[in-house]
Amino acid sequence: MSQATPSSARFLISSSFLYLGLVWFLSGLSRSAGVVIFGVGLALLAGALALVAKRRWRPLFALYLAGLLAGTVAGGLELTLRLAPGILTGAVANRAYGGYHAGPGGIYERDDHLGYVFRPSLTRRIYWNGHWWTHEANAARYRGPERQIADTIFLGDSMIYGHGVETAETVSERYASRTGHVCVNLGQQGACLVQMWLKLRRWGPVLRPGTIIICSHPNDVTESALWYPPDELDRFVEDTSGDFEPKVRPRYAPRPWRVDRFWNDHIAPPLRLAGALRGEYLRWRGKEAGGDDGAGGQPSAAGPFVPPPAEIDAPFDPLGSAAPETLRRGWRVHTAALERICGLARALGARVVLLDLGYPRAFCSAIQAEAARLGTAYSPAGRDVLERALAGEEVYLSRDGHWSPLGNDAIASALAACVREMPAASK
Repeated sequence: MSQATPSSARFLISSSFLYLGLVWFLSGLSRSAGVVIFGVGLALLAGALALVAKRRWRPLFALYLAGLLAGTVAGGLELTLRLAPGILTGAVANRAYGGYHAGPGGIYERDDHLGYVFRPSLTRRIYWNGHWWTHEANAARYRGPERQIADTIFLGDSMIYGHGVETAETVSERYASRTGHVCVNLGQQGACLVQMWLKLRRWGPVLRPGTIIICSHPNDVTESALWYPPDELDRFVEDTSGDFEPKVRPRYAPRPWRVDRFWNDHIAPPLRLAGALRGEYLRWRGKEAGGDDGAGGQPSAAGPFVPPPAEIDAPFDPLGSAAPETLRRGWRVHTAALERICGLARALGARVVLLDLGYPRAFCSAIQAEAARLGTAYSPAGRDVLERALAGEEVYLSRDGHWSPLGNDAIASALAACVREMPAASK
C-alpha cells in the first residue's frame, strides 16, 4: 500500500465505501443476523485489501463483483416487492409487508410491562391478509391525532385499533363523527385486557375521559398467557392493592444492549425481502408464516366473510370442571383486569361501556354477565354486526374477519345509542 499511487489510493477509498454500502444493504436480508452479514463482508474486504498491499488485486475485484451481483439481485427483488406487492400472497405476504413486530420496519418497541408499544411518531403502510392501510402513531404512542383531553377512550385489541382500515374508518373515529366527542384510540393488535388496564393507568389521568369503552375479545382470555408468565398473572389476580403491574415474558421485554441487536433494530435497512425470505423458509419447514389476533374462524370460500357456525355456537365454560387450567387462569385474569379497569374508571369519574365481538354466543353471555356484576353498561353491538353478516352484509374484512369500515360504523352507531341512554359522567 505504501507504493500505491494517489489515483489507486483514491480508487481504494471510494470503492471500499461503495462496497460497504452494498454490504449494509445486504445486511437487511436478515432481521436477526444482519450484523453477521455485515461483519463477514467487512472481514472479506479487509482480507482483500491486505492482498492488495502485496500487489494482488484480483481477489478485491472478485469481491467487488460478487457484492455487486448480490446487491443487484437483492435490490431488484426488493424493488419488485415494492412496485408489485401483489406478487406475494398468503402468509408469506404477511411476513413481507406486515409491521406487527419490533424488528426493522416494525411498528412496535419493547416495554417491561406492556410488552409491545407503538413506536412514537411513526407513519407507514402496513398489510395483512390482502388489506393495506396506513398505520399512524402519534408522539404519545397511540393511533390517531394526539389529544390533551378526551371525552371517550377506547380500549381493545385489533378490532378497536382498526386492523385493515384507515384511521378515519376505525370504530373510535366513526364514533367521534357521530357524537362530536373527542376520542382516543388505545387499541392495539394482539393485546389483552391486562395491557389495556396498564394503558388506562398511564393515559387515563392525563386525558380525563368521561366515557371508557372496552371491547372484550375471546382471544383476550388466552392471550394474557402469551404475554405474561403464570406467576406474574397469579400475582396480578391475587393483588388486593390494585397496583401490581405484571412483567412480560423475556421475549417481549426490552433486551440488554448488544451490538447485533442494535444493528438489527436501528441500522440495518427494513427490507420487505427479509420478511419474504423468512416466510418462504417457514413455509418450506412446514410452519405457518405469521398469524394474527383476528376475529376467529376462516374466510368463506366466496363472498363476504361469515363466521362459521361452529365458532358462533362454540361452548365457553371457563369455570366448568372440564375446563383446562390455562382457560381457568385466563378467565380469572380477564375478569380481574375488567374489575381494575372499572375501578380506575370510577376513580376518574368516567362511565364504562362493555362490548364484545358478538360470538361465540356463550362468550358474549359471559361478558354480559360480567357487565351486570360490575355494574357497567353492556352494548350488543358485536351481536348486531354478526347478524348483519349472516344477512349477507360485508361488515367483516374479506379473507380476514376483522370489522370492515361498514362494520366499524355499525359498531360506532350502536355504541353512540348506548351512551346516549346512560346517565352523564360524574366529574
